[in-house]
Amino acid sequence: MFLRSHRNVSGETLEFATCLNDVGVRKCQVIGHFAHMAGGFLNVGFTKKDLYNKMEKDRRSRYIDGDANTLLAIMEDKVKLDNLFHYNYELNASGKLAGLFWADSTSRLDYCSFGDMLLFDSMYRSNQY
Repeated sequence: MFLRSHRNVSGETLEFATCLNDVGVRKCQVIGHFAHMAGGFLNVGFTKKDLYNKMEKDRRSRYIDGDANTLLAIMEDKVKLDNLFHYNYELNASGKLAGLFWADSTSRLDYCSFGDMLLFDSMYRSNQY
């Protein structure tokens, strides 16, 4: 069963695993679900690594124009859905994304309420006294 030539993650399996992962089921739990349905890990037909690799390859194939262009397209979609959503980006000399700023409606309303300063305590509960 574990010969590489006999291991295969089918399209239906990949689609189901991706759907589970999209709703918050961790990948290690997804493979456990398939093992439960098949009656054990030996009956699944692929290893955990096979599933991880196939899911990652599928995820990367969705970024046809590259990750930066996909990100900018997502930002454009957010602008259409949220009137207060704002984003701005900078390109470097070679035309690659160098910086990105965005603010959604919640953060802009928080700015109106609390002003221009926001403090994150990154050391909270990390020091022992």
